[in-house]
Amino acid sequence: IALEQITIPLKDGMFDDDNIFQRCEKLERVDLVGGEIQQVIIAIATFLMEKWRKDMNEAIDSINQILPDTPAGDDDDVGEKAFAIREWITNVLRKFAHYQKQHRRLVKEAMTTVELAMWKKSLNDRDNVRERVEEGGGAKRRIKCGADGAKAKGPTASSAAAAATSVTSAETTAAAGEKRKASSETTESVPARAECRIKCGADIVI
Repeated sequence: IALEQITIPLKDGMFDDDNIFQRCEKLERVDLVGGEIQQVIIAIATFLMEKWRKDMNEAIDSINQILPDTPAGDDDDVGEKAFAIREWITNVLRKFAHYQKQHRRLVKEAMTTVELAMWKKSLNDRDNVRERVEEGGGAKRRIKCGADGAKAKGPTASSAAAAATSVTSAETTAAAGEKRKASSETTESVPARAECRIKCGADIVI
């Protein structure tokens, strides 16, 4: 029989009879068609592990590697091509289900990890906000009472310097006053002593 290629959907139970391809020696290629294979191909492309994608693509194409060497049978033998195609479909579907399950497990674990990281970040952000609020409240209380830490314990360096300057200025003013008073007393005493010498006729005035 001159049958060389068939196109079938990716479904189990396609060929119940082993003799359906009996004496089809030229049957060497199987192409898949339909929504099932499209969904499988799309899903394979999303697999996280590259080795899973590679293994699935090789499994899908494997039938075209083994079918040329599979006996087609004769009048007394049903051959093995129908059996090979049936086993191939079952193997592809089983392998796809296995990798899909593993893929979903990894995706779930990744999502759990991301959610946990986001939850921890949310807690850290909340703690940071609370600390800023508490620090802001403490600063307001210090402003209201007019004190701030070490500044409330004593005068600042600038106020001490101003006080020292004020004291020095007062001392200087007082000294100047005393000097002017002494000078005035000296000036006043000279004519008085001279007058005393004149009245008493003495040359020495004590």
